[in-house]
Amino acid sequence: MSPSQVNGFMQEPNKIFLLEVGQPLRGITFKWKETTVLMVVKTYSKQKKPIVGFIECDTYYACWEYLYEYLTKMRVPLKWREDQWG
Repeated sequence: MSPSQVNGFMQEPNKIFLLEVGQPLRGITFKWKETTVLMVVKTYSKQKKPIVGFIECDTYYACWEYLYEYLTKMRVPLKWREDQWG
């Protein structure tokens, strides 16, 4: 994957989310931990229930890369669970 693909995705993540997942992106938040970054991805399940997925990487950019890889190739795992606060 090229940096330009990831950079384009970072500017319009909802567009790729709709194309690949078929559900709108509800939001993305970041939390800096001691040595890593936690990205929380919020969307909806096929049953229209709010769900969240968690990605933990060394940098913010690595989180975006991981999410892009998940959405476009589905080769990396991302577990979704019901959003308790959704």
